[in-house]
Amino acid sequence: MDKLNKRINAIEKLGKYLCKIDLKEKKYKDLSLCINKTYNHNNWFTTENQLIALKEWGKILNKKSLKSWLNKYLINEKKSIKIIGLVLAGNIPIVGFHDILCILITGNMAKIKKSSSDPYLIPFLLNKLCEFGQVFEKSVIFTDRKFSKIDMIIATGSNNSSRYFDYYFSYIPSIIRKNRSGIAVLDGNETKNEIDLLVTDILTYYGLGCRSVSKLFLPINYDIDIIFKSLYSYSKIINSKKYSNNYQYYKTLFLMNKISFLENGFFILKEDNSYNSPVSCLNYEFYTDLNKLKKKIIDDSDVIQCVSTNLNIPNSFPLGSLQSPSLSDYADNIDTIKFILSRN
Repeated sequence: MDKLNKRINAIEKLGKYLCKIDLKEKKYKDLSLCINKTYNHNNWFTTENQLIALKEWGKILNKKSLKSWLNKYLINEKKSIKIIGLVLAGNIPIVGFHDILCILITGNMAKIKKSSSDPYLIPFLLNKLCEFGQVFEKSVIFTDRKFSKIDMIIATGSNNSSRYFDYYFSYIPSIIRKNRSGIAVLDGNETKNEIDLLVTDILTYYGLGCRSVSKLFLPINYDIDIIFKSLYSYSKIINSKKYSNNYQYYKTLFLMNKISFLENGFFILKEDNSYNSPVSCLNYEFYTDLNKLKKKIIDDSDVIQCVSTNLNIPNSFPLGSLQSPSLSDYADNIDTIKFILSRN
């Protein structure tokens, strides 16, 4: 069996392990401990949110999906192995796993700087991966120091940190990711079920993901109450102390500054041109011309991560699917594997 197939088989075993998670079973005791440890370290990462992320990965780490994903690439096993630095984000559980997978599946080595917000889940998954396939045993290094002896870098951070990354890693090939937002576009013809799906795009992971919808584009005279009615299915979210603190803070801030907003006791909707909105809030904007809006979305593509809609908008995703990306859905629309392979 060639090396690529060995890597695919090991990753598929990890996928099967994640698909069948039952924290009451003895075989998942170590994962249960890791999940508890992660939540105690970071209360945004509830057991529910961690399991959503883990099981989403379980769905796509199968041989059919992996081979279909890799089919368009020519992976040369005779090339020299590259050491690729990774600065991981930590806004949602295991958010950097796709970058790690791209490095490992191509036969290269990942030198990883973990996010302080998510220090346990990634090492746990990679240890499991090594259990399922010895081919990965020497493929990962974790470091807390400044990077040295790396051939390329993939770094994710804020707009401010990206300027530092651009400067510090200017001597090697790089992918530097900045802040981006998810948006949704409605035309008023959506069914109740479709609006319910949209709400999952908004509030899964408390809306902390870069794929989470933080801005709505609505047709003029759209009835906002339609959104509020579907939001009620997430009303228990206010029981999270961290989320509740955000909600109370922004509600008070908007009131003190006499900023108009709508709210339902746990979530705020505010008419605002900005793409980015804080946790517990969603910006919305009315449009009158869909073609002009499509042009705006294209023009602003450098700050938009993804588009949730049932309309014919380029590079968009169906309502409710933003938190279930495929292996080919690359962050910032930059093909990470192509980037890695082009530097052979």
